[in-house]
Amino acid sequence: MVKYFEIRDMNGAAIATLMSEGTNQLSKIKTTLGLVQDFYPEMIHQVAVLNSTSAFSGPPGLKI
Repeated sequence: MVKYFEIRDMNGAAIATLMSEGTNQLSKIKTTLGLVQDFYPEMIHQVAVLNSTSAFSGPPGLKI
């Protein structure tokens, strides 16, 4: 069985950048992970966000 492990390195990403340019990418990540989890819940093993700022809490609605 395949396990899906996603790693996102946020090194150098400022909150302002995430709010302007990153919102679209975070939305796509959330949508993709949501679809995979809905149809293949056994595949998502872990999602890790590394080197994030203290204000980063993840995409809205995604429990970290």
